Amino acid sequence: MPKMRRRTSVWDVGPVITEASTHNPFMNQTPDMYAIDWIQGIVMGLILPFKIIILLAVLIPCTLYVKLALLGWKPKDGPLSPWQEKQVDIIRSLARLLLFMFGFYQIRVKGKKASEDECRLLVCNHVSLLDPLFFVSQGYAQVSKASAAVPIFSDMFGTVLVNRKNKKSCEEVKAVIRARSDISGPKLGPPLAMYPEGTIGNGSSVLAFKLGAFLPGNPVQPAVIRYRALFFDPSWTYNCKYYFWRLVTQAVMIMEVEYLPVYHPSAKEKENPALFADNVRKQMAAALNVPVSNHALADVFLANEAKNVGLPKEVGIIEYQKFREKLNLSMKEIEQYMEKFSAIDVTKDGIISLEEFVEGFGNVIGKKTAKALFNKLDTNENGGIDFREFLAGVVFINDLISVEDTAKLTFRLLDTEKTGTFNELELHKLVQSLSAEPIEDADIRKVYNQMNNGKPVNESQFVEFLKKSPSLVSGPAKTTILEHFKVAVSEALTKET
Repeated sequence: MPKMRRRTSVWDVGPVITEASTHNPFMNQTPDMYAIDWIQGIVMGLILPFKIIILLAVLIPCTLYVKLALLGWKPKDGPLSPWQEKQVDIIRSLARLLLFMFGFYQIRVKGKKASEDECRLLVCNHVSLLDPLFFVSQGYAQVSKASAAVPIFSDMFGTVLVNRKNKKSCEEVKAVIRARSDISGPKLGPPLAMYPEGTIGNGSSVLAFKLGAFLPGNPVQPAVIRYRALFFDPSWTYNCKYYFWRLVTQAVMIMEVEYLPVYHPSAKEKENPALFADNVRKQMAAALNVPVSNHALADVFLANEAKNVGLPKEVGIIEYQKFREKLNLSMKEIEQYMEKFSAIDVTKDGIISLEEFVEGFGNVIGKKTAKALFNKLDTNENGGIDFREFLAGVVFINDLISVEDTAKLTFRLLDTEKTGTFNELELHKLVQSLSAEPIEDADIRKVYNQMNNGKPVNESQFVEFLKKSPSLVSGPAKTTILEHFKVAVSEALTKET
């Protein structure tokens, strides 16, 4: 069991966190192949060799020529000479030729690219492996992870590479972004294009942003990119069959790019890069007419971890950003809880059934208590506990949650009629259903009378009562009423399985 840190107040975010998203932004929207896909793949596959021959006939000599023109130059060396800039235009034309070969005969562009005097940093949503080709054709240099670098082409495109696992590399790239996006300073190279989502989604929402583009506090030009899928969704996600074959054998594909107005951060946004990033993200989502989501690159890692422990990848798509920001859960902690979840989920379908839950915890807290606990954790009442519900449940009942958080959680369980108060009968039912052993009615009545002189108790009265008597929820004596509830749940979900 990892050492758990004090959380911020979790009660207010509990219902939001356990509520499943209505979409999965990492699912390709055309995952399967149908008859028309096979026919198109065969026909275009016959044409593909001729495309490749034409492309190589143009690409190889042009690449060699530009490489010689840029001999000895690196992106970190600063701007190209005017003569070199003209030679690089050849590469930009090649990028557009590549898109043409992929079936993008016409690209719909809305809005206007900002001049370099107004803005030198563009931020865009990331949907496909093809996104950078368009912006290279428009004269932008990419900021990309080192593992995605394409030999020879990265230098010619002026790509700024970052090793995310190397702190020094990250700091160096931050300095490059700051200097090259500063419109008050000299031009140090072509304008930069960045994808702050940090990973590829399917375009159904705008994912959580990394802050690298927003730390300098310089103006940015948001842009959004869409693909109109006729037969194939080109978003590079994990569930698409024959992805690369389908990508290169499409007869026609449609790309739409929209340049939004340059965003000049306010003084407050310059001091708070997270606010700056969030406001830009909302503007981009509005332009795309999609929601913002708290999915992030970490969800991709968790999806892979789910696969490693025998669960469906979808189990890991939990909107990690919510758990990290609201509950202060680290990736390592979530991965450890996922292992426990997998051990209980015998069928490995990503849902813990009542039978599996009782089998996993019945010997620890008793079958009666396990059944009652299952009903409390099944927040959407669908007869199963998914990983989000399991994870949020663990956090809520962890021993380090504050007395106030525990009190609010317990009040929600007590107020069964949703009237804003609970009576002695509701307290009696909850305590007896969740206690491993019977508790005397007189003891329950004694505690109830102390809360509001025997009258129905509202949330604030219940919280204040427990603040004055914290031993009821955190004391060492297991004979206290609410301790039966807390200890039973805590031992069940934190016990090594």
